[in-house]
Amino acid sequence: MLIKSSSGIWYKLINEGIAIATGAMFGANDKFEHYCRITFALPQNTGLAIALRKLLGAVDLSGSFLQHFDWLLYQAEAA
Repeated sequence: MLIKSSSGIWYKLINEGIAIATGAMFGANDKFEHYCRITFALPQNTGLAIALRKLLGAVDLSGSFLQHFDWLLYQAEAA
């Protein structure tokens, strides 16, 4: 099932220990509900790469965008 709101993504991921900032946090109405914020300020490690792949699975993204996260996972495992 494709989730279409950042709140829906949050509910799915929080049970797996992954948190995102939903778009609802950035406005007084639902104007930003289709946006979310994730931080890359944390150290890049395997846990971050795995969390990003779960996020990508939740929003059903594919293609070359995934290659960047495969690279991140490779870098984290090599460290």
